[in-house]
Amino acid sequence: MISEDFKCLCEICGVKISDVDFLENATNVYRTEEFIVSQHICFSSNGLGTTRILSEDTYYSRTKLRDLLYEKLFGNDGKRLHSSMFVRTYIE
Repeated sequence: MISEDFKCLCEICGVKISDVDFLENATNVYRTEEFIVSQHICFSSNGLGTTRILSEDTYYSRTKLRDLLYEKLFGNDGKRLHSSMFVRTYIE
């Protein structure tokens, strides 16, 4: 559920919720010192009963706008969901 504060912020900044890049395909979102990280978690199975958790991580450089949008959406909460495998992509 998107908060009213976030909707107001989007209107003030001229940003649509669909334009918030770090939310695209995100299962989880968290921050590091340099990045806002969007995780897309999926399960992989080899058909022999072995299941793995795969995290496709996209690292977005922190900007003032991204930080502001993140804080309005999530506050300071956010933790990495651990997985057995991961793929990383970096975006400026």
